[in-house]
Amino acid sequence: MKIVIGGSSGFVGVELVRQALLDPAFTSVVALSRRETALPPANANTAADKFTSVVCNDFLTYSDSVQKAVEGADACIWTIAVTPSKMKTVSFEENTKISRDYVVHAIQALATSSKPLLRFIYITGAAVARTRSELPEILTARGDPELIEYSLMRGDAESKILAFAEQSNGAIQASVVRPGMILAPERETRNIPGIPTIERVDFVAAMLNQVKNGFEKDTLMNDDLVRIGQKVVFG
Repeated sequence: MKIVIGGSSGFVGVELVRQALLDPAFTSVVALSRRETALPPANANTAADKFTSVVCNDFLTYSDSVQKAVEGADACIWTIAVTPSKMKTVSFEENTKISRDYVVHAIQALATSSKPLLRFIYITGAAVARTRSELPEILTARGDPELIEYSLMRGDAESKILAFAEQSNGAIQASVVRPGMILAPERETRNIPGIPTIERVDFVAAMLNQVKNGFEKDTLMNDDLVRIGQKVVFG
């Protein structure tokens, strides 16, 4: 099974690469990022032959070499986005380009060259909403218009991904995953009232399980991800 990991050098991406390389179900792991993705030391002796690092300079227009590297994919997990903690460091237009337009282009590009069935995961977050009526209380109570528009923009990206898959006549299966705060030993723990948490190792295990075995549903919430991930990790 060939998997493409979009954003492979990021916090979630590096763990996706590590776990995918350890899993014999994945015969090819394509690490797609703006910069070179290092082969994890734990995988260096056993999985180097199935690892490919691909540097992409333009996520809206793939070069021939990038398009060739991702062709024939069975699965893709897309991690690239501006996080809520950094959303105010860039303009809303730039945020939209990175968090929505990149992933829409990715699924379209993969659709032209994937296997007969492509499973695609797009990561958003627990406070994302597709309509104003779905906005969680944690956002409406804060009354931050920028954060609300960010949430709705990410929800719009979700809708576009799911609609594209729905219109593919079964060629693409897509799922949106909405984790809460993602925890890891090397990351300082922050507790935000109203936002659930998940261990990074469980989150990644859950996503890899779903692209291998099929999606339970088109939107997986934090509780779903914890349940699936812990079952994989602990049996």
